[in-house]
Amino acid sequence: MLPDLLRPLLSEGELSRTLGLDDPISLRGARPYLPGDPPGRIHWRLSARHLAEHAGDSGELMVRELERTASSSLHIHLDTAGNDVYLESVVRLAASLVQEALELRLPVALSDGQGSTSSGQTPDHLRRVLRRLAEATVGPAEHIPVVRPGSNLIVLTQRAGGTLLHSALLARAQAARVVIVALPEGFYLEPGELPRRQWAGLPEAVRELERQAGVLAAAGVAVLVLRGNMSVLRLGRQEA
Repeated sequence: MLPDLLRPLLSEGELSRTLGLDDPISLRGARPYLPGDPPGRIHWRLSARHLAEHAGDSGELMVRELERTASSSLHIHLDTAGNDVYLESVVRLAASLVQEALELRLPVALSDGQGSTSSGQTPDHLRRVLRRLAEATVGPAEHIPVVRPGSNLIVLTQRAGGTLLHSALLARAQAARVVIVALPEGFYLEPGELPRRQWAGLPEAVRELERQAGVLAAAGVAVLVLRGNMSVLRLGRQEA
């Protein structure tokens, strides 16, 4: 089952006011600030005027609202450095992302420690990608291969180690967007999965991501963590 909150990561091929990627050069308008909005999105001049016009009242900060644009393709990188339980979960999640993207007519490529498929959107291509997922095995962390220029790169990982993070930063030079989705052991359960040991607090893998999320976000790499209740924890909260 694909968490609803992950679907916008696909940057859908259908343009809309709520789906797709922010276009930094296309301003649709402004709206009141909401908790979680990136500080860099605040429209300071408009906010100052709004506060002046509402002197004595509770004036609001205003943020820029950007148009959305679709990415040209999707690239999923499967980090196989993890345990067997993680690998089963991440393969199912990747397969779900692939299926969803192809239904939206987005070309898809898949990579792992064994290499990368080409980018495509035909039924035969879907079967090749799913076969590659079915044959995935646990292995060491590998560098993310070169991605198609302008593609939307989603990296699925358990630990998000230094090698993978460095590789994601390098991939950002080609990709229109890079999102790291972590499924840490002790923090993530699939719907209906028999309970395994879960940490009461944040596991060290998530804490380490927290320490680096701000730097990654400043470079245009978003970090999301899937939680046991199928919600999404966003780290950094800054967008390029």
